[in-house]
Amino acid sequence: MTKKKNIIYGLLLGIAIFLILTMFHYGSDKIIDKVEKENGIQVVKEGYKSTDTKLTDILKYIDAIYYKEDYVREDLYNSAYEEVLKSLDDMYLVNYSKEHYEDIHHLLEEGYKSSEAKLEDILSFIDIVYFKEELYNSAYEGLLKGLDDPYTVYFNKKQFESFMEDTSGSYEGIGAIVSYIKETQEIMILSPFIGSPAEKAGLLPGDIIKKVDGEEIKGLILEEVVANRIKGKKGSKVTLTVYRETDDANIDIVITRDVITMPTISHEMLDNKIGYIRVTGFEEATHKQFVKALKELQKQGQQGMIIDLRNNPGGLLNIVVKMADELLPKGLIVYTEDKYGRKREEKSDEAHKFTKPLVVLVNGNSASASEVLSGAIKDSGIGTIVGTTTFGKGLVQRTFPLEDGSAIKVTIARYFTPNGNYINKKGIEPDVRVELPEELKRKLVIEPEKDTQLKKAIEVLSNLIAKEKK
Repeated sequence: MTKKKNIIYGLLLGIAIFLILTMFHYGSDKIIDKVEKENGIQVVKEGYKSTDTKLTDILKYIDAIYYKEDYVREDLYNSAYEEVLKSLDDMYLVNYSKEHYEDIHHLLEEGYKSSEAKLEDILSFIDIVYFKEELYNSAYEGLLKGLDDPYTVYFNKKQFESFMEDTSGSYEGIGAIVSYIKETQEIMILSPFIGSPAEKAGLLPGDIIKKVDGEEIKGLILEEVVANRIKGKKGSKVTLTVYRETDDANIDIVITRDVITMPTISHEMLDNKIGYIRVTGFEEATHKQFVKALKELQKQGQQGMIIDLRNNPGGLLNIVVKMADELLPKGLIVYTEDKYGRKREEKSDEAHKFTKPLVVLVNGNSASASEVLSGAIKDSGIGTIVGTTTFGKGLVQRTFPLEDGSAIKVTIARYFTPNGNYINKKGIEPDVRVELPEELKRKLVIEPEKDTQLKKAIEVLSNLIAKEKK
């Protein structure tokens, strides 16, 4: 045992020296050698130089572009090796010898000059003894968890592929929009897609996912749960255990997965030539779908329009900017500001603008890009906001693929409405406040005659149309 430990610690010392020399050699290198913008995703043409520098490079991204200055590097390292230890505890119960388990716990108890050195030793030990990718992924996930920012996350290769599927518009899964509740560390169903496996099986807005196939998921990263547990091949089944507040009970719902084509735009002409467009997300295809719907309603002679952003969690910033440009007169749509105080403005031109009465419907689940659009419309004065206070997410993320197919999504800036309002954790207040009855808040489909918010939007819009005709 002693001889074996000496060999292991000898190897650790050699690797530690190599890592230190590597860091001195590459430490001043620019991490992002070339970055190009493609559909709102930052694509890295040249990433890290070797596996040994991946952790260092993730930290360089955070140092260079994370939107806050006041995070503590020590917290990130502590979070990383705590996450490794948690994963090791789980794995030891099934796979590993007591001897190896005690060795890594011994490393955790050693005295180190820095948490960085401690984490490097742990990862080196994993490399020698375990060769388990899950433990490395735990370290990367834990590192970013240390920021206490639910929007800054690590994607392993499979998770990143799933993320890219989501933004492309189709995937294999259950067909539902979900959101992470930071306060309770739980995942909530925002809106099943109409006609999707989730909707057919009986999932409802507001359902809290407690288990997936019998396994507790509280505290797990949203992207990991969606990519590795909820999504799956067409025809396969997944059981979600959800807590439903109206029943005050946990319910098991079995869902058969299918190919999901995400319907982000639907439209119809209501009575009295009132156009209605519902937007459920801002993905790559959404702008074209929106323009098509807008043109069809115009051809049908709409006198005014309602844009329904309720239960829309957001999406790609560049897509919502394009959509806002179809509606707004020449001027500012939104601006972002990073930790260095650098501002970037997105503006609309004179090529397109909506000149008829406009109402936007929002609620507490209208977030991010939905708030960009509703904020721009409100501040420009071209429309009336009806509903309840929006979610309050005023942060911008950008995704950076890494050399091995993994990626990190990082909060890089705050965004502000044209009038300079920072809405994070505050939301956008409606011009006309109206609630849904309690019994309707959890329903996926609400009959128009019972939808108090839609009825108020129609009333407000009808009055605007009448004034315009005078």
